[in-house]
Amino acid sequence: SYGREFSETLRGSRGELETDDVTSGVADLVDRGWADPDRLFLTGFSYGGITSAHVVTRDGRFAAAAPEHGIYDFYSNFGTDDNHLWHAEEFGLPWEDADTYREISSITDVGEVETPLLVTAGEQDWRCPPTQAEQLYVSVRKQGIPAKLVVYQDEHHDVGDPERAIHRLEALLDWFERHDPMTESDDNGVES
Repeated sequence: SYGREFSETLRGSRGELETDDVTSGVADLVDRGWADPDRLFLTGFSYGGITSAHVVTRDGRFAAAAPEHGIYDFYSNFGTDDNHLWHAEEFGLPWEDADTYREISSITDVGEVETPLLVTAGEQDWRCPPTQAEQLYVSVRKQGIPAKLVVYQDEHHDVGDPERAIHRLEALLDWFERHDPMTESDDNGVES
């Protein structure tokens, strides 16, 4: 953690402020020669999934990304997860401040996504319901962006079953290898 001051700076944010930290950090790694600008990949789980979705709406430098178990439309999500009291306290009610709910939702800018996405969710996730993953997946597919949706049956906010946990890691690796410019196959990753 970066301390209380940093945490307080993020109050009222849901990933959109952290986007600047991620993109500037990646730019610094590229500038130092520590990362290949043609082989950048992005993933995040839960709040990291929220943030990674914001990143790809604003930055097209990644070869592929995998937002996992996130919330992408806070307005439509309100009342369907176990965080709605927290969201109401921090942002108010969506029908009273729709602009804020749009601002904190990456789905608002999904038309800017150019990055192939692997989107994952747990079928029984009460924190980040699978309908959020479905919404992000359908939105990028409607634009012709390569995308794959994986919903883990009988899983909640984590992927606890060992076989499914292994599958998740293999799916991430496969997605990134499939979209690696150095090893990219003829398969563009679009799932039907």
